Amino acid sequence: RAFVRRLSHVHTTGNDGARRMPNRLRVQSDGPNGANASGTSSSPEEDNLIEGSTQPEDEERSFQKTCGNGSLGDGIVSIVGVVLGILYIMVVLVAMFLNCNVFALLSLIFVSPVLPSVHYRAITDLFGLAFKCLVFWAQVAGGLRPIYYGPGVDAVLDANKKSKLIIGNHLAVADTFCLISMGYAAGEVQGMRAFAKHSLKQLPIVGWAAAFVDFIFLRRNFERDKALIRAQMKALAARARWYSSGNFWLVVFPEGTRHTPEKLREAQDFARARHLPVLKHLLVPRTKGLLAVLGEDQEPLREGAD
Repeated sequence: RAFVRRLSHVHTTGNDGARRMPNRLRVQSDGPNGANASGTSSSPEEDNLIEGSTQPEDEERSFQKTCGNGSLGDGIVSIVGVVLGILYIMVVLVAMFLNCNVFALLSLIFVSPVLPSVHYRAITDLFGLAFKCLVFWAQVAGGLRPIYYGPGVDAVLDANKKSKLIIGNHLAVADTFCLISMGYAAGEVQGMRAFAKHSLKQLPIVGWAAAFVDFIFLRRNFERDKALIRAQMKALAARARWYSSGNFWLVVFPEGTRHTPEKLREAQDFARARHLPVLKHLLVPRTKGLLAVLGEDQEPLREGAD
């Protein structure tokens, strides 16, 4: 629970007015002279929330202290909550194995050759249902409340139902929960697809399910991956019309890997050696893969994405 509570402090794109945000966290996009979009100067506390406050750690320590110093009844309740949470995740994983692995394989063999639209509609809806269950767990059990701010949140979360390209930095595995929550809020979680390293394709249950619904798995060899990206992009755009929403959300992490202090130092050394801008909070983007997605020859993306 303490781990998931920290996800509440991860900020994702939104509109000029902060959405799903408590009053003490009303942070808006910075404007000229350090003023936010409303024209008022942001306080040091607000700046800390954007740049990475220590508040999540404080809350986690407070939570752990409460668990450690609570009464026997509180301890029993905590243990019961942990057990119920583990049981819930186990049930979701078993259901995901049956629906998104076994059923998807049988459907691929027997249904797809005859009725491809029915096959892809069914497996994507089941895949989306599994992710909705995980988001539900994170929100109810862990208190996950993503904060959306900045220009464009209405186009992402509301009635503008079209295919989209989602680009973000990659700090931790927890990013997945926040991105899925955004798709969940927009009613597009079943159409979310992403790039992933090829080894994840062998991961039981989740990796196998992602392979059935056209996630794009890369081997980190651009000459081999380039043709794969082109083929998968065309297939994704063509099959999206069979999804329940008729759209796809393609998630891209230009950094190509998760952010760690060691990787940041390596990226900064790389940038200095090549006279590139030295970034303080991001890794140097891997432009070849991103340009392969955005390239002029990617007509499916340019014609299909909003």
